[in-house]
Amino acid sequence: MKQKPETYMLVFQRSMTFRNICGDLTFVSSGEIVPGVELLQEIPAMSGSPAIYELAMTLDGEHKVLIVLKSLVILCREQSPKSSANKTKTTHAHAG
Repeated sequence: MKQKPETYMLVFQRSMTFRNICGDLTFVSSGEIVPGVELLQEIPAMSGSPAIYELAMTLDGEHKVLIVLKSLVILCREQSPKSSANKTKTTHAHAG
């Protein structure tokens, strides 16, 4: 049986607008909380490029994959019913 991927709550630290390849826009407000986000990839900072997350989530009723600067969002691990006694880990990157 396939194990469900770990999910996170995502908090945007500033308002952002995303554009897909068709030109459709998705606006996200500062402080908006999105549950059920899957972390597909965490790409570390390299010389000349900041750290980024590749995230899968549902926004406006549509499944989307977004690439965001790590310093502009906060990811909080969602607790599964089995591990509700475990401490929630928070991942936060400071701009700098």
